[in-house]
Amino acid sequence: MALRRPPTRVELKADDIEEYNEIMREREMIAEDAASASADPKLHGPSNGSGSSNYGKKQQSTAERIGIGRPR
Repeated sequence: MALRRPPTRVELKADDIEEYNEIMREREMIAEDAASASADPKLHGPSNGSGSSNYGKKQQSTAERIGIGRPR
């Protein structure tokens, strides 16, 4: 069976690599914070629901990554 169109070509730019590295650093920091919080909850005090504020930021960064958050 023959292809009806050429395969889609995806180009990787330096900006994309930089953005990927930034996102990975953020994820590592979040994972480290979560690990330290679960290791000793007395250091961080009672939970005040601050995790919900990160939801909007995560949603915004997702929108930016797929190209609907900012004009290009």
